[in-house]
This record gives sequence, structure tokens and C-alpha cells, in this order.
Amino acid sequence: LTMDPHLDNARSYVALVKMTLGPGSPQYTHFLTILKGYRTGEIAVYDVIDQISNLFRGDSELILGFNTFLPEDYHIKLPSDDEPGGTDAED
Repeated sequence: LTMDPHLDNARSYVALVKMTLGPGSPQYTHFLTILKGYRTGEIAVYDVIDQISNLFRGDSELILGFNTFLPEDYHIKLPSDDEPGGTDAED
């Protein structure tokens, strides 16, 4: 029996999302809907990235964890704190 590490990562990630959001939460249900739409090709990769980033806003672990499902060229990157334009501090 050979185990697929990618599949294990995906299962672990889905379990993390379920634990974080709660199994019956509207957010978790929406996550599953997005994931299903992506897997069946109904939702384009850019739309998936946008929806996941909005759904998990403020939770970088969940946002970056979704990279498990994305081709490397489409991996989500969070802006670093030292990049210009990160905050709008005006006097």
C-alpha cells in the first residue's frame, strides 16, 4: 500500500479547516463548495484564489495551506509587512 503525500496533505488541510471553522459552519460549507467547484473545473483557479483569500481573510495558515491544491505557478503569497503600500498611515 503506497500513500500519496499530496493526498495526505490535502486530507490534513481539509481536517484543519473543518476543525478551525467548525464542521457545520456556513464558512466550512462554502469552503467545500469552492473546493468542489475547483476540482470539477467549474471555478477558474484565479476565482478560487480570490474566494479562498476572502473566506479565510486574517488566517494566513488557512490561506497558505490552500496551496496544497494549487499548481505551483498559482500559489498564494501573502504580502510581507516590509513591502511598500502595506499600510496607509498618513499624518
